[in-house]
Amino acid sequence: MFNQAFNEFELKGVGKMAGHHREIGIADDLELVVDREFLLPKPLDRHIASVTIDTRDNYLNEGYTVELSASFGCESIKLVSDGFEVEVDLSIRKAEIDLQFRRTEYSRIVDEDGEQNSEWSLSETETFTNQKNHNYKIGAQLRGKLGSSDLTAEGSADAAFGYEGKKNQSKTHEASRSRKNWHFIGKHTIAVGVARQPLDGREVDALKGWKAIPSDVNSVSAIFAMLKVREKWIEFSNTKYTYYKNPIGKKIKHFAQLQSKKRKELFELLLKELAYRQLPKSEDKRDAVLAVDALIVKPGYEHAVGLDSEASSGEIHLPSEPIAEFLQSPSGTEIQTLLELGVSADAISSIADSEELSSLNMEFVPQSRPEVVFLAFKEIISDANMNKRISRSRLISKFGRNAIRDIYGLNILSENDRNAKNNDDGTKIEVDIFSSPEFIFKHLATSTSSLRIARRAIIQNQALSGKEIAEIVGEVLGKKWADSSKQRYGSELKRWAIWLEPHIVNPSKTASGYSLVAFAQGDKPVHGRRRSIVTPELIQKVLSMRRAGMSKNAISSQLKTTAYVIRKALEGVEDPYVSTTNNRRLSPEIISKIRALHEDGVTQKRISEIVGLSAPTVRKALRIES
Repeated sequence: MFNQAFNEFELKGVGKMAGHHREIGIADDLELVVDREFLLPKPLDRHIASVTIDTRDNYLNEGYTVELSASFGCESIKLVSDGFEVEVDLSIRKAEIDLQFRRTEYSRIVDEDGEQNSEWSLSETETFTNQKNHNYKIGAQLRGKLGSSDLTAEGSADAAFGYEGKKNQSKTHEASRSRKNWHFIGKHTIAVGVARQPLDGREVDALKGWKAIPSDVNSVSAIFAMLKVREKWIEFSNTKYTYYKNPIGKKIKHFAQLQSKKRKELFELLLKELAYRQLPKSEDKRDAVLAVDALIVKPGYEHAVGLDSEASSGEIHLPSEPIAEFLQSPSGTEIQTLLELGVSADAISSIADSEELSSLNMEFVPQSRPEVVFLAFKEIISDANMNKRISRSRLISKFGRNAIRDIYGLNILSENDRNAKNNDDGTKIEVDIFSSPEFIFKHLATSTSSLRIARRAIIQNQALSGKEIAEIVGEVLGKKWADSSKQRYGSELKRWAIWLEPHIVNPSKTASGYSLVAFAQGDKPVHGRRRSIVTPELIQKVLSMRRAGMSKNAISSQLKTTAYVIRKALEGVEDPYVSTTNNRRLSPEIISKIRALHEDGVTQKRISEIVGLSAPTVRKALRIES
């Protein structure tokens, strides 16, 4: 699997030799084996996403600068399943590029000038301004006064002439910066895009971000670049269907002709989810890997070398079972069906209305045993039929707080006034009190999203632990539970699902089936051990198999029972050829062999080494009478 390809010094399955199906990898002695004829895993499509890692330096043992580039675009791919094909345009709105260094020490290059590897693009401008102002002012004033009685004259004249010149020179310095479409999210990881619109073009261009040096110049070292995405970062558009003449193909053809836009959008959401599941995953299973590149440094080589990758087929093959189940779902149940098929509520919320999601009970997670909650429910129905006041405090004192929380979680009771939660005045019943209590209770419980998802998980693998079931339910419903809560919630989800429908567990498939049903029905937990009914026939069968040299584990596996049952069958058995206290096998053949070796003069220590038994067991075999 691809997620094992980059495990710590264990690159099993990184590539296959063209036409020969040979694998490359790091051997147990940490020797990296690389050959130019080997191929990296094929990308989804280079036009959708590609990544390149390179260096321009020589004499790499003294260190070299690592350059990273990434390009994106929109391209058509085929989703292929039984009965139909879907051609969609796929693009990426956000991506993550992670560098993994093998036998290579590295450090970030900090570019103070902000030109090569900075997350910000800097620009500076200088502006010079020259100003010349010329102002002129000319003025004249004449005043005169003549008297009538005497000849006198009074007069004045004012004149002004001015020249004013002004010259200004200014210098303006402006600096601005804009953020690039990528940024560092760790020393060896960058994020590209902000998930608002599809990436297009060369988003990362020869980023000189790291200085690398081989940690051992006598061994092969490598740097791998992985371009990873998450499901919500992928965008589908322009869906085109091609049908075949089989049952699923006919249903797809009929489906494509429907006028329900909402149902089509939800179906395309399922296709996107299924396509994402088929993509190779990273080690943590959280991201899908769309493209990989490698830079290999070999001892004695002046230049670094790369590895070619397989050509992309441009197709993703989808399983047909989830598709058929969605197509067969009645109208109005699409959202619940998607939840059961593992599509997250967060993804569905982008299409479905809030009212549609709120109509589903996605909040209920049981906290008490189902049989206790059912007893409380029957008492509530009985009180309602007799027109008795439903006392919340009395129910809590009789059945426990967690059981009554489950009653409210199943929407059996509600409160008019949420502020009066400890009051009996606001409590009212929300179900039909005249129907069968068992039918109503099981209908309410099996309608909750958490139990439907848990039920499907158990059907697919009844060996799942409570914690594993809680992780599946939590991932779909967007619940963030602590590990201790996962164990508690998961155990109750498992108990409720089997209590409601015991037939989902197949007792003949595993020995723990009986115990699972007993656990769900409220019996004392037996921690995976089946209720043993040790019959004389079973004892004789176990004894004969032990005499043949079979171990207890092998017997329990062949008889489809547990080791506990085998131990019970051997209790009190007095048979010199069967050890009931340990797993030492003293069959007649082994005893004969031990005696023959002993008669030939072989020491007991050497005999124990030959037959693979301890020295005390060998001595015990020699003491057994013929």
